[in-house]
Amino acid sequence: MAETPTMLKLPGVSPDQAVQAAREALEQGKLIVAPTDTVYGIAGRADDPDAVAALRQLAGSASGHLTWHAPSRQQALEGLTLKGPAHQRLLNRFLPGPVRFVIEQSEDTLAALCSRLGVRRSVIDDGAALRLRVPADPIITAILKRTAHPVVMIRASAAGFGAGPGGRDDQRVGDVTDPRVGCVIDTGPTTLGKPASTVRLKRDGGFELVDQGAVSSEEIMAAVERVILFVCTGNTCRSPMAEGIAKSMLGPEDLTTVISAGVASVDGMPISQEAIDALKPDGIDISSCRTRQLTPSLIKRAAAIYVMTDSHLQRVLELEPSARDRVHKLDPAGDIPDPVGMPLEAYRQTASKMRELIAQRLKELKE
Repeated sequence: MAETPTMLKLPGVSPDQAVQAAREALEQGKLIVAPTDTVYGIAGRADDPDAVAALRQLAGSASGHLTWHAPSRQQALEGLTLKGPAHQRLLNRFLPGPVRFVIEQSEDTLAALCSRLGVRRSVIDDGAALRLRVPADPIITAILKRTAHPVVMIRASAAGFGAGPGGRDDQRVGDVTDPRVGCVIDTGPTTLGKPASTVRLKRDGGFELVDQGAVSSEEIMAAVERVILFVCTGNTCRSPMAEGIAKSMLGPEDLTTVISAGVASVDGMPISQEAIDALKPDGIDISSCRTRQLTPSLIKRAAAIYVMTDSHLQRVLELEPSARDRVHKLDPAGDIPDPVGMPLEAYRQTASKMRELIAQRLKELKE
């Protein structure tokens, strides 16, 4: 008589007990059903041809490519060649996270990776790209870290293992009786309840959102675009000059938007003529800049925020406390005084000082 899967429902059993049972099942060549941050999945060893065949059969594809679920970002990216800031930013943001990456690599790189993992070719690659994900759910992460084998997963609903009619609701797990499954871990509804989005990283440094799931196209673009925000008092002198200087140091390949704002500003007013004139000798034209009031939404949008004084830093944190790790004084050694009301030479000296500081800050962001 065929064995039925062991059902482990939390909190009835401890997380450690559930993880240990899953590890033992995988070691024995069994499949497991477990939660991820997106949906419930069916997992098996990528280095076990029988497990791979079982997953493909359950997914309805005899030779379909599966997704390697790596235990950590470091292990997932070991030995891979990545190009351009878009790749780095997407991987930094969504590994771990609810995105499946299809990463184009050379034949030699794919062959070396599969050899290192002990996985046959065409299981986690299609000859041109690797399919991988690092889930954020603590249970599946612990399982992946404890097993000595690479693991691939498919959606539970693909085999009708989800809840509801036809087992298609894979935010929850349903009744699983397939004897190829060693254990089922039930932690209740998954966090996101939607499948992972799929993003293809191209060898030329570009990317493509192939399938939108838990992460929207807007969220993908927001992760790729880096916003730098400069803040001063009125957004008429220091911060618009900093904005212009930073823009002159960046190119389209940097995928960076630079903006400025003031803690005591209003929207839409012209900036100081002296600030405009101070940058003209360097070929930087900021005459079209208009003042902008600092808001929580601007702060949330920025990946890096540089302020001129301690009082500016305090105001940023008053508006958005979550910015603590992203806001810094442009000059770590002290305040940058406001040149307002002073001769043009004071503006030029301020611009010269900020140019050196901004170059250093941009270098830090690229490292």
